[in-house]
Amino acid sequence: MNYYERHLGDYARDTAHLSILEHGAYTLLLDRLYATEQGIPAEQVYRLARARTADERKAVDVVLAEYFVLENNAYNNGRASREIARAQAKIAAARSNGKTGGRPKANPAVTQQEPTGFPLGSISETQMKALQTPDSRLQSPDTKHQTPDTHTHSQSACEYAQFVNIKAAYPAGTYGQHHWQSAERSIQRLCEDGQATPDVLLSAVSNFAQQQTAMGRIGTQFITSPNKFFETGMWQGPFPLPKPTQKVQPEKPDLTGWIPPEYRDQEEA
Repeated sequence: MNYYERHLGDYARDTAHLSILEHGAYTLLLDRLYATEQGIPAEQVYRLARARTADERKAVDVVLAEYFVLENNAYNNGRASREIARAQAKIAAARSNGKTGGRPKANPAVTQQEPTGFPLGSISETQMKALQTPDSRLQSPDTKHQTPDTHTHSQSACEYAQFVNIKAAYPAGTYGQHHWQSAERSIQRLCEDGQATPDVLLSAVSNFAQQQTAMGRIGTQFITSPNKFFETGMWQGPFPLPKPTQKVQPEKPDLTGWIPPEYRDQEEA
């Protein structure tokens, strides 16, 4: 791909905590992914990110841990993989249309008519356009009675109330709250694409929390950040519980025939 969309608002929210070095590493790695449409080889990641000093390599490690997943010895990014797949689908569709002769040509007889039925350039057409000129005075929004609502997913596949339940069930860790902004978008996409329902995601989070509780990780840095949990497909599990450790009971000594030291001389006598 020689071009990909970069949504500045999404990027700013998801990377506001990164340093300058980490921003540079993230941008270079994303450009490489989109340019080649392939995962970044693990053994070449430092060279491709132009990381030569210890600080630069540390920045690459931070970005890889938060935004990439290692699969088959190559690093991939969930958002980039989805965008590449969409672009490839559009290219395939365009090629298919080209083999069948392209898009159907417009009918000249139809293009010479406006929807009103008047020929282009006629007086009647001009009059119709004049009558259709919008009056901006009648279209001014009334902002006095508008209450701002940051969550307007009333008809979406995953309601905000359901997202709140998922967020509440997620195990606590040292990750930042900014990770939930990206996680909410990932959850919304999963629901809209039909990959999962809110109940399935809530069940996955509950099982993950049960596993992490059994492993004693709650509240530590070992809890996976929510954006990575939903974006990389980790929510699909499985979440096996650790096997309980068996305590070995010490054997009781056999005291049969045992004589305390202070009485041994008397026994021998």
